[in-house]
Amino acid sequence: MHLQPPTPLFVGLTLAGITALGARSHHQVTSDGQVFKIPRATAYLMIGIGIIFVWAPFWPGAAGNMGFLTFASFFWGFALFSVLFGIYLLKYRVVVGSDTVTIGAFFHKRFSQQDVEAVQLKRGSRSAELIIRLRSSQRIVISGMLGDFDVLANIMTNIANGNRRDSSFSV
Repeated sequence: MHLQPPTPLFVGLTLAGITALGARSHHQVTSDGQVFKIPRATAYLMIGIGIIFVWAPFWPGAAGNMGFLTFASFFWGFALFSVLFGIYLLKYRVVVGSDTVTIGAFFHKRFSQQDVEAVQLKRGSRSAELIIRLRSSQRIVISGMLGDFDVLANIMTNIANGNRRDSSFSV
């Protein structure tokens, strides 16, 4: 069976399904503040890809005339990277509290809302990113993959413009 012609269709349908699952993800309002996370579907996709890479060397005839361990180590390296990246995506969050903003997955970067000097929203043809400049001349970039990214961009813009009281818990 020759599957090359329908491959773009299957890839497109798969990506549309992942996008639809990710679009259902919204930010949460907790006692700590508003929590923005990357959709879990994206993280689970990366972990699933890692599992596929673990099993790929065992497919019949996949290694050809190459040694099994040489062939498998290539796939297992990608599997490890994919699973670790998926775990990072599961843990990554931006928390906008009443006075502070916390960003990160394992090692959190925390700064006061008063330290925000400027916010720039860059929109590309396929993605967006939020660039936050702090008074300490530090620059923080937040990916547009976060659920409710536009709400986060609006909140951070309000913070940069000095509307801190209105921006903390607005939806």
